[in-house]
Amino acid sequence: MTESKTFRDGLIYLYQRADFKKPTWLCRVKVPNGSGYVNRSTGTGDEHKAFKFADDLYNQLLVKSLTGEAPPAKRIGPAIQAYIDRLVAVLMISLRSTSWWRNAAPKTAPSGR
Repeated sequence: MTESKTFRDGLIYLYQRADFKKPTWLCRVKVPNGSGYVNRSTGTGDEHKAFKFADDLYNQLLVKSLTGEAPPAKRIGPAIQAYIDRLVAVLMISLRSTSWWRNAAPKTAPSGR
C-alpha cells in the first residue's frame, strides 16, 4: 500500500495499492447496522473525489439498511448455477451434433488374429 486514510471513525477506509500502474484510490466501507465491508474501486486518483465516492457509497448502504434492504453480499451459488446451466447447454448442443458423436465414439481395437 502506498497511502491510506480513514474517515467517519473508521467506517470509511481509503487506500492506494502499490501494484497498480495508475494510482487509484480504493475504498472499504463498513456496512451500516450489519456485519462486513463493501470493497470498491473509486475509479479516481484524486483523494477528494475518492472520498466523495466512498461517502456516497456509505450513505447508499445506510439508506438500504434503514429501509430493510439486504446489504450487498458475495453469492457464489447463483454463479455456480449459471456455469452449470451454460455447461449443460453446450454439452447438449455437442451431443446433438452428429459429427461430434462420430468423433467421440470409442474406436474398437483391431483384433490380432
